[in-house]
Amino acid sequence: MTTNAKRLPPWLRRPWPASHSFQHTEQTLESLHIETICSHANCPNKGECWGRGTATVTNPTPLRKIGIGMFVTALCFVVPAWVENRIAEGLAPSIGWQFFAYVLLTAGEILASIPVLEFAYTQAPKKLKTFVMSLYLLAISLGNVFSALVNHFIQNADGSSKLPGASYYWFFAGAMLVTLVLYIPVAMLYPVKEYIQDEKA
Repeated sequence: MTTNAKRLPPWLRRPWPASHSFQHTEQTLESLHIETICSHANCPNKGECWGRGTATVTNPTPLRKIGIGMFVTALCFVVPAWVENRIAEGLAPSIGWQFFAYVLLTAGEILASIPVLEFAYTQAPKKLKTFVMSLYLLAISLGNVFSALVNHFIQNADGSSKLPGASYYWFFAGAMLVTLVLYIPVAMLYPVKEYIQDEKA
């Protein structure tokens, strides 16, 4: 039986190179769980690029953005802690440090909250989108309750605080970092499957 099917050009059938640079790039990307356009598009030039130790990285996923946002948010508590330490030493740090802390807080909020909305919406099947979004809002409420309880229980009877000065900010920075450490393995193992609104659930 004969067919008129055309053979694929050689560059589509060429095996990936086995060079050390290519293998090192491939192993590095896999170990860091970095997604590339080269792999998603099955680019025929992947061998050439990876052989030079280069790759075209895709946009960070919502899960990665959330992790980065949590880290940046932890940093925003470090700034006032440092300022409090300087004040305790009798120094007078500039109020500009407070502006820097707000910049970090805003960046962390953008990197964490917006991707969480995207993640919660795209990961929920069509019939469960409202329910999953309500869970997201519930999580925010629980975070506010946690902050309120911390501020309640650190108050002493004489009006002083169990977390005076910089220790107050170090506590929340540590709490955010602990949460981030717990979050990372969960995010790495989570099987992403997007549900778009117009698709069947």
